Amino acid sequence: MNINELKQISHQKAEGFENIYFLNGFSSNKNNKERILYRYRPFLSALKDFSANKLGFVSPVLWKDKFERRFLFTDYSKYNFSGKTVRCMCFASDNAMNEEASWKSYNFEEKDTVIRMSIKSSELLFALDNFAKKQKSKVFVGEAIYGASVDEIENIHKQCKKYNQIFFSDSFNIEHYLSLMLLKRKAFIYENEIRIFILHDNKTSTRETEYSDKEKKSTTKLIDFVPVDFSQIIKEIRISPYCSNSEIVKSVLDGSYKIQKFKNVTISRLYENGSELDKV
Repeated sequence: MNINELKQISHQKAEGFENIYFLNGFSSNKNNKERILYRYRPFLSALKDFSANKLGFVSPVLWKDKFERRFLFTDYSKYNFSGKTVRCMCFASDNAMNEEASWKSYNFEEKDTVIRMSIKSSELLFALDNFAKKQKSKVFVGEAIYGASVDEIENIHKQCKKYNQIFFSDSFNIEHYLSLMLLKRKAFIYENEIRIFILHDNKTSTRETEYSDKEKKSTTKLIDFVPVDFSQIIKEIRISPYCSNSEIVKSVLDGSYKIQKFKNVTISRLYENGSELDKV
């Protein structure tokens, strides 16, 4: 979503769910089709997820980009609002536009072992709805908001600054708080990111406790593990075009080694026709 298209911050309850809310006009369908969410993951980490049948939603304090957690522990008392305990997972969308950039972004450490899970949004939302019901929590889903500059994000809380009246209106509430964590700088517009937040109304985190847990590497305190049936939520698994042992990885995922078994495992052919040209 482009920030200049955003006229006001809003949220609405998702039809058919008890605890799922959509931010700023988000829809789980696009062009009359179910929206597919793309999750890039190191292969070995994904195997651990599959074995545990869980997805880990993390505290924003674990995000590497400090701009994206700038407003997490801000004092909002002037709006009679206090921050919440938030856990989040990020997904890519509109894959045809950003596949090449995404592979490069997520392959910086383990370039030979990254996979991409294509996740059916409806199945994931059902799993999250059940989790939220048991945890007495709420789930909010929204598109990242792109287009603001570094200066605009840093100063958006100031009344004289651009976009202030959108994000810091007199009716400031949970949708405004979470939308501030959807703000992303212009440089990352290729990501087309979607963020899913788990919000715990009955828990209150502080800057001190969360950063203390991060410092102590007590990361399990900073992660919500959501039970899922991967065989139900995953539509396809694709293996990185950079992977040098892709056939072995594919064999593991499609069940040849009786470790995991997924029906639709493919190897990305993104660079299959990218050979150098000899002559014109």
